[in-house]
Amino acid sequence: DVYLQEFGVPRPTWMGVSKLPMIAMFLWLATGKLGGSLYVGSFFVGLCHGSLISLTIPTVSELYGLKFFGTNFMLTNTHLLAGSSILSGVLAGYLYDLHASSDTLVCYGSDCFGTTFFIYASLLTFALFLDALIAFLSRPLYRKVQNFIINFIDRMHHKYEMKALSLFQMQ
Repeated sequence: DVYLQEFGVPRPTWMGVSKLPMIAMFLWLATGKLGGSLYVGSFFVGLCHGSLISLTIPTVSELYGLKFFGTNFMLTNTHLLAGSSILSGVLAGYLYDLHASSDTLVCYGSDCFGTTFFIYASLLTFALFLDALIAFLSRPLYRKVQNFIINFIDRMHHKYEMKALSLFQMQ
């Protein structure tokens, strides 16, 4: 809210910014060269994904309004269900089976999941482009929101300033 109030930076911009570490971490996980990359990469991907979820709520309310908020929020979050079902269940499973040895059906490391993580990074890069497009197209809306916030803060500041002044004069 500070960046929106002070600089007029739209929330979809921050959604894109939170995707940047996710892209880097998925690419790092795709290589799997460093020990512990699974733990560090999973931590940062989870952290960024959590910030995306928390940014989605005010973004949906600002872009679409509050009248049908529940429906709009669920429609914008269908990517969670689709991503879990298609990417994790179907794609990752298929690529794992493709790379697993025929004897033991076991596969370890980036040989099994590197392609999947690279596909995730590619999809996030596309989503980053869409966030940039939404941020560009929603600039007039966020200028109005910024002006509203500034006017609201000025009114509240003036109101409490007058109240404090009247209390001071009473003494």
